[in-house]
Amino acid sequence: GYSASTVSFALKNVGVTTGTATGYLTNGSNGTAAQSPVAVSGGAFSASVPARSLVTYRIVASGG
Repeated sequence: GYSASTVSFALKNVGVTTGTATGYLTNGSNGTAAQSPVAVSGGAFSASVPARSLVTYRIVASGG
């Protein structure tokens, strides 16, 4: 899209309820740039995706 979007993700059937999600931004200016991690809580997280970009998330569970 032409503007940033906030998106929510539910991590169903993967066994992760808490942890972090680190986004890797890809767009015309970035090959694959790591973004600040966001908290995963209750098996879900929300993040902002910049305009005209793709973000791939790496999920790491807490405690194990």
